[in-house]
Amino acid sequence: MNKIVAISAAAAVPTIAPAMAADQVNDASKAGDRTAALARMEQIVDLLRTCYVREGWKIDEAAAHRALEYSRQYAKDGSDPDEGREATMDFLRSHGQSLDWAFGGDVGGMICRGAKDSKRANSIADAESIALVDEYILAEQKYCDLNRKVDLMEGETNHRRKPVPDALNWRDSDAKLGLPSLWHSSEDHPPIWDRPIDVNQIRDATWTVCSKYAVEGETSVTLRDVIPSVAARARADEIIAAFDEWQKEGKPSRGYKTAVRERDKAYRASERLEAQIAETPATSLEGMRAKIRCAQAFECDDEIGSIDSGGATEAMALSIFNDILRLTAASA
Repeated sequence: MNKIVAISAAAAVPTIAPAMAADQVNDASKAGDRTAALARMEQIVDLLRTCYVREGWKIDEAAAHRALEYSRQYAKDGSDPDEGREATMDFLRSHGQSLDWAFGGDVGGMICRGAKDSKRANSIADAESIALVDEYILAEQKYCDLNRKVDLMEGETNHRRKPVPDALNWRDSDAKLGLPSLWHSSEDHPPIWDRPIDVNQIRDATWTVCSKYAVEGETSVTLRDVIPSVAARARADEIIAAFDEWQKEGKPSRGYKTAVRERDKAYRASERLEAQIAETPATSLEGMRAKIRCAQAFECDDEIGSIDSGGATEAMALSIFNDILRLTAASA
């Protein structure tokens, strides 16, 4: 016997909620985006206010306040005045923040910016310049070694000559006349015009004179070109004539001319690399540090006490100065 079962209408026909209109879905999605953007802005401001960024860091509170006010109003009703948006974008840019992440939650820009300043990026960006500096250090060392060898050979040649003529002895009047100071003088080598490096200083029509000033433990060096007086020129000509005649009396050591050629060749190679490094823009701190290494090699010292005119130290300092100008201009 069949059993008859009664089924209620409510149970038989499921209730279907009316579909949400498309524009309502879009409005809800946009509201959620604005709320998320506000949360990110509040996080940015909170972190910049409370976290250590660097020595002397301080958030621009007025700009932060304007950015928060705009973001809160935008999250509330979607109002988007041009002035408020521009002020918020200026705040984010001036504080180094990603607009893509702050407004849209896109972290791509933040990832790429981190990679830009990474050790990997720096090593690639200035790899050529760093390699050139390594070459320069070796070339400069080679030149210094050869120059020392030539000096020793010249010293041996001088010993074989007749005694130094009186005209080549340094006189107190030489300083009063303004003659350049001698490069080498010590107990073992008294001040005498017996080296080409010294005599060659006074062959030209103009002389480079070095002046030193010591103030409160710091020494400043000044180089200036001067035109010698008539009396100074006469004294210089006397020294040059006596030196040239005296030089003829000593026969150079065997291999001297070859050593001079090798030294001069090494000097030209070092100068060529120096110019190439100075002219190559550095795009990272690693590139600028490499140029400092170049100056240290030239000075034969890790501590650079002064920057003299005409040397690799000055060339690298000027190059780094221009690098900083380029980098700050690009950043701005």
